[in-house]
Amino acid sequence: MVLPFTSKAVETAPVTNEPPRVLTEEEQILLSIDKGVHESLESTRRMLGLCEDSKEAGIRTLVMLDEQGGKNALLIRKSIIIFFAYLFVIKTLEELL
Repeated sequence: MVLPFTSKAVETAPVTNEPPRVLTEEEQILLSIDKGVHESLESTRRMLGLCEDSKEAGIRTLVMLDEQGGKNALLIRKSIIIFFAYLFVIKTLEELL
């Protein structure tokens, strides 16, 4: 496969009727490597963005779980207080009977 080679110099040069220069095998390989490196770099940037999004979601989740845990601990403490109050009432009623 032979790819046409155009550079910025050719793009800014005046228009001529010359056909584009044919790349050598070495230039084709280097172009292919550059393309692969560019795609890999873009993929890495996307992954970093996704990691940042995941980190933020994880932080929000931990904050919400911490808030929920605090509410649950308070509910458990109140339930224990009610249970001991219930036991006290039962004991007091038994003493009255």
